[in-house]
Amino acid sequence: MEDTDNKPTTKRKIISFLVLFGFLVVLPFGSWFYLKKGADFRMAQLEELQPKGDFDFEGFQQRYGVLLPKDSIIGNAILLGFDTGTDVGTLTSQMDQLAQQYTSSEFINIAVFVSKGETVEWGTDPDKYPGMYFLPGTPDPASLFSSLNTDVPTNVTWALVDNKGQLRRFYTASQFESLIVQAAVILPTPKREKIELNR
Repeated sequence: MEDTDNKPTTKRKIISFLVLFGFLVVLPFGSWFYLKKGADFRMAQLEELQPKGDFDFEGFQQRYGVLLPKDSIIGNAILLGFDTGTDVGTLTSQMDQLAQQYTSSEFINIAVFVSKGETVEWGTDPDKYPGMYFLPGTPDPASLFSSLNTDVPTNVTWALVDNKGQLRRFYTASQFESLIVQAAVILPTPKREKIELNR
């Protein structure tokens, strides 16, 4: 006669073993794998963001200081845009996304060189892109970064400079998604406010 009394006990042992195995092996391995994947991704982004030299902040501020105050750019990252690098529709879409993501950021300033009718009007409407700066003219990116020993690709739309004045990377309009990801990599993490419990 088959001993059915041991079946529930055996089943419970198997379940207990699987649960214990999950906690002791699967969960730690999953956490390690997730963290390693994130660390590898960050390292890959930083590899693409190797500093390419000092951006001439002083000369830039002397020329555009009226429109871009010194205390706004010194010590903060700056994202420079060029409306000559792409069509107005594409640039508008990218500006809208930047406005949603970075307008309230205290660590990055966005300044765009505008020369086209539609983009020039952005600077006349403070509610269009609040917190951003619009600089008149069409400087050649190659001349603007001539002090750096680096190649400037054609059709540059964005240039990312970190808070220490180091140029990190140029982006064309088609590389905008990389810009969004990599800007977040170099920006400081906002400090969280401490929650004090009332005693």
